[in-house]
Amino acid sequence: MNFSIHKSLRNTATVNLLRRYNVIYLDRGIIIINKPSGLVSQGTHVKTKKEGTMQIAIDDIRNALGLKEGPFPIHRLDKPTTGTFVLATTAAQAKAFSRAFMHKESSEGHQSTVIKRYIALVYTGSPETNLDMLKDPRHNSAETSPSSKPHIPIETVAIQSKLNRMKLDLYIGAGGRVSLWRDVSATLNPVDFDREISRRKVAISEFNILGLSAQYPIALVGMRLYTGIKHQLRVTLASHLKAPILGDDLHGGSPEDSAKILPGLVPANKLMLHASSVSLQRFKSKKPFCFHICAAPPQEFLDVCQKAGIDVPPPLRNGGVWYDAENVTDSLRWETVCQTNIADDTVGVFALEGAWLS
Repeated sequence: MNFSIHKSLRNTATVNLLRRYNVIYLDRGIIIINKPSGLVSQGTHVKTKKEGTMQIAIDDIRNALGLKEGPFPIHRLDKPTTGTFVLATTAAQAKAFSRAFMHKESSEGHQSTVIKRYIALVYTGSPETNLDMLKDPRHNSAETSPSSKPHIPIETVAIQSKLNRMKLDLYIGAGGRVSLWRDVSATLNPVDFDREISRRKVAISEFNILGLSAQYPIALVGMRLYTGIKHQLRVTLASHLKAPILGDDLHGGSPEDSAKILPGLVPANKLMLHASSVSLQRFKSKKPFCFHICAAPPQEFLDVCQKAGIDVPPPLRNGGVWYDAENVTDSLRWETVCQTNIADDTVGVFALEGAWLS
């Protein structure tokens, strides 16, 4: 490792550049960007195609930090999806993180070392909406719903909850369109069925309600991915649960329909889907620990929640960093890190030379 995060962050111009690209956290092995809507997460080395992609940020971050390579995207987020986006600082780190992200948790319960969680605002006003499938069985009234409770800990909202796991067969068409396999298979003759069944993919997700609006037919839903099928959350919500994500014009209806149902509430061309957090196993002095990072939702997401009277739990609203169950956000704030002698800390909060910039 030939660069120092600590030294780089003493340069105000470097910090300003990182913040301009929504870098919320970085350390020797990882960089976390709070991806804005409309940005393509896949990079490219074709100069004429870099505009609107993550590649411009990647190039500038590499130069600002003095990296010899990378940083390397580890996963993907849909263009309209906001939130936690992970890059590795070296090829070796990228290989290790990629293996972890590619390890999918199976329906038999084999554990993944990576947990990806999302939050979304969904429309619940359809007669077909199945909210019962989203409800936390521990709560049976609005008075005891998560959003009306005192500030519940991050472990409850974003890490340890294992509720309402759903296993669905999805179908990815030749053009990339994703839909429910049961809907497609019902229209196929035996010959077409045998040909198209190879396009069936098993999608496993977890859902639970975090808040309900008393003014609008809207719910704040927390979700966890167990598999990485294209659009699996969007299709499961829109087609299976009949609770489409607000702003999902592809799976949930036209913008005109949304404007009629919820006039002036949801910004145009904004999908209310946010990759809120990532948890993964990391190591300090060869000892494993759970690294958890949470990215704050964009302001337009929070504005809709405020108008709808939905309280976003503080850990999800503000973001932060956790080592195991310890919230280390304040200790890793840029201003604190720059004033701290971290050279001798090989096992504590500064062992990764990390910094929180948000």
